[in-house]
Amino acid sequence: MKNLRNIFLAMTLSMVTSYSFATAPFAKNSLEDAITFEIPPSRPAFKDVSICRLQIQVKTNSFDGAQTDDPVSVRLNARDNPFYLNLSHNDRERNRTDTYDVLTPNVNKIKDIQFIQMKIHGSDGWNVREINLIVNNVTIYTRKFSNGYWLDTDNSKRQDVLYIPVREMSKSSNYRYNNVTGNIWRGPTMVPKSFIDDLVESAVGNSLNDVKKVSWGKKQGKYYISSKRINDNTLRFDLDLSYEVTAAPDVEIDVDFDLVFTCENGVVKTTVKNYKTSRHGVTQYVVKNVLPKLKKALYAKCTGIPEPATKIACYGGVWAVGYLLDFSFDYDDPISGKDIGLNKDCTSALSLNANGDLVLGKKRTNLRNRAQLSKRPKVANSK
Repeated sequence: MKNLRNIFLAMTLSMVTSYSFATAPFAKNSLEDAITFEIPPSRPAFKDVSICRLQIQVKTNSFDGAQTDDPVSVRLNARDNPFYLNLSHNDRERNRTDTYDVLTPNVNKIKDIQFIQMKIHGSDGWNVREINLIVNNVTIYTRKFSNGYWLDTDNSKRQDVLYIPVREMSKSSNYRYNNVTGNIWRGPTMVPKSFIDDLVESAVGNSLNDVKKVSWGKKQGKYYISSKRINDNTLRFDLDLSYEVTAAPDVEIDVDFDLVFTCENGVVKTTVKNYKTSRHGVTQYVVKNVLPKLKKALYAKCTGIPEPATKIACYGGVWAVGYLLDFSFDYDDPISGKDIGLNKDCTSALSLNANGDLVLGKKRTNLRNRAQLSKRPKVANSK
């Protein structure tokens, strides 16, 4: 597979007809720049919490006409390019709640969130009832609109942008440490398969906005996007896409590829193998343009014991999959008081469990009373 830094060269997409398109929009959205992920030895200030997962959740109002089929994008930082919110199912329908993973290289910590700017690109008005900002699976900001908020470009009395500045968000009781957000700073030791699936879906959905005539297709099976565990380090993905044909039925496109996880010199990397499609041209496009976003979505290098001010750079092809701690999120053995469960090398620890979750870190072998684990506070979540 070619170096990912060369994927933004112009490519040709061949379907029923052939045409070429420039990939410049992807170049400016590239996540190839280095990202730093700080591993704190203790709880940092709330604004300095590192973000492992960033989501926007939106509720559409329930009355007729509240829904929209128009594209919607979001920005959270002045340096962001629009990130298009495009789930595989028919999102933004009446009385529906949709949750989107947002991939941006400019928001690595909570303090990097400068605003929420959500924009509709079209004249099919959309009425928003509620919006939530979710960081590391914890809702830190909620805004409800009693009469709904209209996003529309075809009405002088409405706005095409919903803008919420950070000074307003910071007034939220969850925009600081409390009993809900108390563990928001702790990094994950396991990346659930559902999280990886969601990242692939968000990356593909955003990318499809810049591709003429290609969209999510008809569902083949239970999901538009699915993955299954092949072995200890491989997930196999299946994407259902569609190509619009003038004066003829749309062409269904089935894209399959394996995402292989390896650990090289303490760094978790991913490689795409065995990819194929019912329409060859789209494979080269979708897979190669999705990967840059995927590979920077989690951040990090998995090596070393956390020390004060330790910073871990994220290079091309590296997935940051959290601290290499054991399953308890604790730095200390509650019995001996000594550091345990910290790996100097993730090579022997990386694996996909039976559910397809990516697990890092060796199981504890020196904890004599595992019942202690049940007494520890659980990580807060948004539910």
